[in-house]
Amino acid sequence: MGEYISFVDADDWIGKDMYAQIYEQMQKSGKTADIVAFGLTEEYGDRQVWRKETIPAGFYESEAWDRLKEQILYAGYFFGFGMLPHLCDKIFQRDILLSSGFMEMDDSLVYGEDAAATFRMCLYSHTLQVLDITPYHYRQNNYTNGLRTLQVAQKNFCGLYREFQSSIAKCRNREIYERQIFFYFWFVLLLRQFDTLQSERTLFPFPESVLDKKIILYGAGGFGIEVYKYIGKSSCCELAGWVDREYASEDKRELPLESPEVIHKKGFDFILIAVLNERTASSIKETLEKQGVCSEKILYIGGKCLEGEPLPKWLTDCDEKDQYCDAGL
Repeated sequence: MGEYISFVDADDWIGKDMYAQIYEQMQKSGKTADIVAFGLTEEYGDRQVWRKETIPAGFYESEAWDRLKEQILYAGYFFGFGMLPHLCDKIFQRDILLSSGFMEMDDSLVYGEDAAATFRMCLYSHTLQVLDITPYHYRQNNYTNGLRTLQVAQKNFCGLYREFQSSIAKCRNREIYERQIFFYFWFVLLLRQFDTLQSERTLFPFPESVLDKKIILYGAGGFGIEVYKYIGKSSCCELAGWVDREYASEDKRELPLESPEVIHKKGFDFILIAVLNERTASSIKETLEKQGVCSEKILYIGGKCLEGEPLPKWLTDCDEKDQYCDAGL
């Protein structure tokens, strides 16, 4: 049996020398890490996006790694991961994988299982090595194709929530990890349960001031598509336009998108930035402000919007299910 375990999804591919690169850099460090993390290349058909770990390349152990664990799921802004939430861009010591309870995880999970497994194994690990390479090719047109997006049932979210709670059952400083889980679930719920979060005449978590107003929707990722569909179905706002910087890319050609350059040609009350990464959304807002758009007319979702908003009771009150957890952290 191998000392390390890696994961490759059936519809992705890896660079022919990926493992050679990893091995060479591990040898240079002179140390053996429980987890070796690297970046990946997102493949969109006609374009690529390179995603590297937020954590700088290097070897982390003891207190340095313990501090980083406190930001695995939430790096302090909505929504930024402290570590990429995939299994495919990491290799794991076999002993860590087994002792973490990975093999006892709920195999019925259909969404978020990578993030749950990564989180669990990070908590059980003692050392991390981060490499500054992106040899894994991650196909990105799986879930979003035109206006079709991955739908996740509430029962699946309940199973995922139990899995995360199981991971931290015996952790010291549990409240730190609870906060990570809180923001992670707001992220995935907005992405995959947007409709069910709405009560009559709302566009949660955007403010009520946008209702019945003329808006331009900015962003056509998974969240932007969900907001677009809901506005069309509910008529809670008047849609003056839908824009995205990648409006002409292959994966977005079926969508009724325009370039952000048309914004100044349209009348609107608000621009709603439908991008869940707060830093990216803030950067878009800054660009629009420099182009002369009034700051008060530009809205996006940040951590402050959700800080005091409890997770839905159907999620937090779901029936308990025993899960293996013996971390002693």
